[in-house]
Amino acid sequence: MTSRATGTETRPLRRALVSLLAAMAGITFSSASGIGANSAEAAGIGGPAGMVADLTWYVSRTEMDRSIALMRNAGVKWVRANMNWASVEPTAKGSLDQWWLTEIDYAVRSAQAAGIQVLMPIADGVPYWASADPNKYRDSTGDQWNRYWKPTSFQDYADFTRTVVSRYQALGVHTYEVWNEPNYVRFWPSGPSATDYAAMLKAAAPAIRQADPAARIVMGGLSLSDATFLQQLYDAGAGPSFDIAAVHPYTGSVDPTACWYQTGTTRYAKDAFCGIEEVRRTMLANGDSSEIWLTEFGWSTASVANGVNEATQAAYLTRAFERIATYPYVTNAFWYSLRNNYWQDNDPTDLEANYGLVRVDFTEKPAYAAFRAQAAALPTDVQAPLLSAIAISNLRRTSATVTWTTDEGSSSTVTYARAGAPAASLSVPGLVTAHQVLLSGLLRRTTYTYSVESTDAAGNQAVSAARTFTTK
Repeated sequence: MTSRATGTETRPLRRALVSLLAAMAGITFSSASGIGANSAEAAGIGGPAGMVADLTWYVSRTEMDRSIALMRNAGVKWVRANMNWASVEPTAKGSLDQWWLTEIDYAVRSAQAAGIQVLMPIADGVPYWASADPNKYRDSTGDQWNRYWKPTSFQDYADFTRTVVSRYQALGVHTYEVWNEPNYVRFWPSGPSATDYAAMLKAAAPAIRQADPAARIVMGGLSLSDATFLQQLYDAGAGPSFDIAAVHPYTGSVDPTACWYQTGTTRYAKDAFCGIEEVRRTMLANGDSSEIWLTEFGWSTASVANGVNEATQAAYLTRAFERIATYPYVTNAFWYSLRNNYWQDNDPTDLEANYGLVRVDFTEKPAYAAFRAQAAALPTDVQAPLLSAIAISNLRRTSATVTWTTDEGSSSTVTYARAGAPAASLSVPGLVTAHQVLLSGLLRRTTYTYSVESTDAAGNQAVSAARTFTTK
């Protein structure tokens, strides 16, 4: 959920004159500008297209399965699946809702089995017990508070984050987004503050890295391409606390090829799609050449201000991906969203109800086919998974566990043999990045030779060199 109407701060999010104002500001239409096709960096998106889906938004497993099937068919390789703190640790610190966790486990495992990797934001809900909301109270109906209000202690958030990462790194999740749109009052109702959000990042980053040294930390996606807030984060010392910068370059109903300046400046406007280039300039000015991810972007088919018709949604999607292809530093882009908000039943008068590529009943809009075409046009994956951290653990008399990691979701197979005996292979189903295979029925005090093998969704295979271990 985000501010999808180019910088307004009301709900519903509407700005009826966005197109007219853009024209008055001096829009230009182009295929590339500034830091893009003419950059010294290599051209092309170079990575998979992603999707925001409602897998962890109180949907049934049947709906999860339908969404995952649609994503797989569309060529989605990454899904943004939220971890809601208020739902999972609702009543007290350390008291986790096991039902919620098992549902999220199911979503993660199902996505990975379909060859889809998971970006997990830890966002969109501070539990009552942790909230600093000055107006929170309890009454006969329960706890009442603004769930987006920042926590009293960012350490509470960091501790929850550590718990989440410890659980999900074992399931192959290694990419985490710290909050969502911290520069937007809806998600930071105490008043957006780069100093406050920097403190959250600084608390969460060491917790994440301690729980999973292989993890990548995505900055909470900024509402629009807000280079000013990003600069304030660098000024607050937050740069070392994230590995990937993230923005949400919504434009309302404006074509993504339109580009204009912020009023009174020579900087691209934050609510123009080309504002991504201003974010990149800010990063480079601060010595940061890391990746940018668009963890949300899209256009709504609502019949209200900032909405577009279904044909235009499909056309804008295509043009957006074509423009992204001129930004080599943008290595992942998550369309918002797969499905219209199920709780709003395709309400044509609500902007936020209609961002989906499919309707609530899973029937496809034209933009679904457009996304599939764009995903198919991305560079073919010919790179084998990178094997690392191959090790033996839990070595016993008749068993041993082989563990290793890969840089993308891939299969897990161990081939092993003792001298004078035929080789055996054991596989564990699923495409994961953290691999664990238990070998049992081994002989005592015997040396075994083994190798590990992982194959990604595109069929690229990596096999390690032979290694040995000796049972006890």
